[in-house]
Order: sequence, then C-alpha cells, then structure tokens
Amino acid sequence: MKIKRKISPQLFLMLKIILIMNGLSSILLTMLLTGSLMVEGYMNGFDAEEARLPVVKIRDAASDSLLQEAEAYTLFSRPMRAELRTELPYISRFIVPLIDLRGMELSILNLFCYSLVTYLLFRFIHDLSLERPYHLANHKRLIVIGIVLIVWDFIRFNRDHLILNRVVHNLTEGQFRYDFPGEYYKVGLGVMVIIGAMIYKRGISLQQESELVI
Repeated sequence: MKIKRKISPQLFLMLKIILIMNGLSSILLTMLLTGSLMVEGYMNGFDAEEARLPVVKIRDAASDSLLQEAEAYTLFSRPMRAELRTELPYISRFIVPLIDLRGMELSILNLFCYSLVTYLLFRFIHDLSLERPYHLANHKRLIVIGIVLIVWDFIRFNRDHLILNRVVHNLTEGQFRYDFPGEYYKVGLGVMVIIGAMIYKRGISLQQESELVI
C-alpha cells in the first residue's frame, strides 16, 4: 500500500507570498530607476554621462619594486583597487551597474531579469498548488526561465569583458582591468533548468500515456 504525501498548502502559500513580495519590490524598483533615468536623460539631452567603474591593477611600470614576473602572470604583493571615472554613452546606464557592492550588482538589467524569473516561478508554484503538476505550460515556463538565465549572464559577460574591460584597458594603457561584479553562474543554472524542463516534459508524456491506458 502506497501512501501519498501531499505538500502542505501553507507551504505553497508561503512560497507564493515570498515570490510576490520579491517580484513587486523588484518591479517597483525597476520602474522607478528606469523612469528617473529617462527623465534625467531627457532633461540633459541624453548626453554622455560620467560613470564610475571599479578597476583592479594588473600591471605596473617596470620601475615598480612590487612587480614580479612569473611566466605569463604579473603578481603584486598587494592588489590595488581603484575607481575609474570616464564618460560613457547615456544608454549604457541601463546596463552598467548603478551600484556594485562586491557581487551585489544593482542595475536595470538585473532588476528586469530578476522580475521576469520571479513571475515565471510564481506561475509555476501556483500551478503546483492547484495540483496541476503535469501541465504543459509549466514545461514552457521552465524553458523560458533557463533561457532568461543564460541570456542574462551572456549580456553581463559581454558587457564586462568586451565593453567595460576594453574601455578600462584603453584608458589605463593596460595597467588596470575592470573589476568584474560577481560570478557568471547563471549560465550553468540555466542549462540545468532546461535539462530539468526536458525531464519534466517526459513526465508529462508518461502521465498522458497512463491516462490513455486507463
């Protein structure tokens, strides 16, 4: 005799409340920041704005006593972090971090993607709470979540390495690099979510086949 244990409705309710609070706060913050940037840009004619980029020293003049050459690496006894001020096109303010607290990156890009993932997770949890686990829409939501996570980090990686790091390299003649905010773990997480979605779809097919047999 098999005993089926159902997940407590209170747990689903708690998860949905947490997702709603996170989603609403991120959406509100996204709207406020986007609106303020648009108004500020309109008033200033969308001219280039000064940006402050966190940078890390990777190379110094040959006369520096701290410089040590070891194969292809340049080592320092004390890593030097600094802040580089430069003008960037106004549109960059929607992608470049407005605040970067060592991995806690606040940007329009992050807020938008976080809001979208939170909404899709809420819809997924909501269907589960209605005892509709084998629902094709949930498979599509998981696929979209995986794609969003991959694209999210893809944009961040290209922004950091191909744009901002190149700007810093050119302005400092290769002595500094851009201090990349956080890791790019969302690509791996997105791939895992997509694989899970494929397994989930297989479960839906098996459920439909069993219903036809019955």
